[in-house]
This record gives sequence, structure tokens and C-alpha cells, in this order.
Amino acid sequence: MKKYYPVFLLMVMSFLIISCGPGQVFGPPPTLTPTFTPVPTATLVPTLTPTPTLTPTPTAIPGGLIVGRVTFAKSDQPVQTYLYLELDDKDRTDLTSTKTDENGYYSFLIEEPGSYYVNVSVMGLVNSCKNLRADPIDGWNEMFEHYYGDILVELSINTSPISVVVGEKIKLDCKIYCD
Repeated sequence: MKKYYPVFLLMVMSFLIISCGPGQVFGPPPTLTPTFTPVPTATLVPTLTPTPTLTPTPTAIPGGLIVGRVTFAKSDQPVQTYLYLELDDKDRTDLTSTKTDENGYYSFLIEEPGSYYVNVSVMGLVNSCKNLRADPIDGWNEMFEHYYGDILVELSINTSPISVVVGEKIKLDCKIYCD
């Protein structure tokens, strides 16, 4: 039987192939196009995390603000010069200084309410003016001269004491007469 075994097996296989319909023995016939079977998947839904919003808080001027413009009275041309802020105490302590911009404007931020002087340096005008002064109506009423021996080292026009309260903005223009 061993001799005939491969031939026998071949005959049985041929019989099965001939007598059975397609797909009955070996499974379903192959398809030429792939089939897609949907698989359920999770859907991602974006979640929004709120971003904190910064709300600006209005900041009050700590003490106050003194602003103004220094010009020549007759021509209204700007004067580029230095200004000094002094505390109204027995020594008239210098607190800070600033310079006018190209249009003659200046400003002082006052840290604390109180009484102050503003001084405009006019030292650079000494040689070009015979009668140098400011209009006292505008609050500029003192000429301050500082000498070192016989040499004039500083000349400024000063205000009367200015009282500054919290949050106040004081406009203080200085008109210089130079005759």
C-alpha cells in the first residue's frame, strides 16, 4: 500500500476538487478588492481651559504730578533747561531734577503729598539777557542766585511753595522774560 499511497492521495484530492463547488472545501473564493470593516474608535473632543485674564487696575499717582512748559514770554519759543524739585522744609532739600524736552515740556512725579518748590535754571541765559525774570502772575516769583565767592554759579527762577495732594496733576508753565 505504500507504493500506491501518493497516487491514492492525488486521486482523492482531484475527486474533491472536481465534485465540490467553489469555496466549499477550501473556503470562500478570494475577492479582488479589499473590504473595510469599520472599527469603533474614541472621538477626541477638545476641552478649553480658561486662560486667566489680567485686568489692569488703575494706579493712582502716589503723591501727585507737576507738569508744565518753559518758554520765552515774547516769542513762545521753548527753553531747553534744567528744573529742580525741592521739598518745602527748612533746608529746601533737593529731591530730583529733570530737563525740558525739545518743546520745553517737563514733568515731576511726586512720591508723597506735601509742599514743594520748583526751580527753573536760567544760568545759560545770564550772558544773553540784561533783565531776566519770570511772570509772578504764573506763580514764579523768586530769583535765586547762588554764588561761590564772587562767582555766580547758579541762577534760577523759583515758585512759591506748591501744595500737592494725592492724585493731583498741577500744570505750571514758566514764561521767561529776557530783555
